[in-house]
Amino acid sequence: VTSQGALWVWGYGMYGQLGLGDKTNRLVPARVGTEASFEGSQVLTAVCGEAHTLAVTKDGILWSFGAGERGALGHNDQNDRLVPTRI
Repeated sequence: VTSQGALWVWGYGMYGQLGLGDKTNRLVPARVGTEASFEGSQVLTAVCGEAHTLAVTKDGILWSFGAGERGALGHNDQNDRLVPTRI
């Protein structure tokens, strides 16, 4: 997360946990969407697990993406999310 609130990711993407709309690995940093992707808010912090990612924006909104197995993303389902999705 940059000081301007942009979220950058790279690495293993098999479950969509990079939030880039696909399940592709990335060898170099790639920006996750734009401020519009987070309803116009800046990202304050993010945490990454093996198969999913959570981000909190300046507005206090929690976002998740990646593997939804066993309800891991907090959306009351088990669907994978390939882009940041508001909880």
